[in-house]
Amino acid sequence: MRTALIDIDSRTWIGPEDTSWRNILPAFAHCYDFVIGLCHFEQRGLRQARAHLDTTFGADYFLHSVVEPATSCDAVIVTSAGLIETDTGLCPSASIEDIVGELVRRLSYALMEPKILERIIGPSSTNPRFFALSSATVNAPAPLSRLQSILYRQSVFLSGSFAPLAVDEPPLFIATSKDDDIEPSRWLIDVFAPTAPSSGKAFLTKRADIFAIIQTPCYQPDTRYSPGLLDMIALWPFKIET
Repeated sequence: MRTALIDIDSRTWIGPEDTSWRNILPAFAHCYDFVIGLCHFEQRGLRQARAHLDTTFGADYFLHSVVEPATSCDAVIVTSAGLIETDTGLCPSASIEDIVGELVRRLSYALMEPKILERIIGPSSTNPRFFALSSATVNAPAPLSRLQSILYRQSVFLSGSFAPLAVDEPPLFIATSKDDDIEPSRWLIDVFAPTAPSSGKAFLTKRADIFAIIQTPCYQPDTRYSPGLLDMIALWPFKIET
């Protein structure tokens, strides 16, 4: 299946009508099976980004530049500088741009897996599905407790700075690894064992649709951002507030 990843915040809604997303995105829909929009905000979260855009460029700017283009997509995946910073294991010398690029690269390989793509697109609907994309590095001392702490922090951050999490479906955690890293990744399955609801980590349940492992090409040694041998991306479903 052919899937298009399109940066829907790469242009504004101000301009000639024939160059607006409402005319461009349907053309992509005729050429691809699925269209997934990408959107990155420099602000801490989506709520802060919305306030910044509407204050800077006028009321309803966020609606016209983000929400309306999203309606022409099958799913929209959002990142933000604040969400990225919740992963304390990231390379401290990497820029936000480097990290976002790496996250999208891993995501693109994950979308080649039909089961993962199906999970993201979901059943046919007139409304696009929204996900927040983050990382959770695990190649560090005491990885189990550290990973659980990162994921819990992200769930709280998203509820406060993005929008309410979609409680009717769990997040999706995808471990990305090279050929020789599959064996060390098996311990990750234990992270997703059932936990008591009182622990505050009820989302870490052992389900077939919550965890996946994919293989990605080896990282180039001369890149500025080296995420390590085994890392994980997380897709958090949420309901956008219109």
